[in-house]
Amino acid sequence: MPIVGAFIGEKTITSLKKIFVAELEQLFPQIIGGFVSNLVTDLDLEQLIARKLGEVPIRNVELAFRKNFATQLKIAMGIGALIGLLIGILTMLIIYLASG
Repeated sequence: MPIVGAFIGEKTITSLKKIFVAELEQLFPQIIGGFVSNLVTDLDLEQLIARKLGEVPIRNVELAFRKNFATQLKIAMGIGALIGLLIGILTMLIIYLASG
């Protein structure tokens, strides 16, 4: 503040700085709070995520899923086949014993 310093003393400049800093300390949280609340209302995250997910082709998601979970899918398919076989054998056994 060279121009202001030419007309007023150092004590006055220091006093003005203290007042200015005190005002900023009071106003800054209010300004930031208002900014954040406006940001939250303007930026609808749910809508943004839904739009971004809608833009991703399903085929890409399927390929990534299969790539990352190939072994787990094989295990799940094996377990499913085994459970199906056991249910089939149990059903045949029940029918055989019920008719016999």
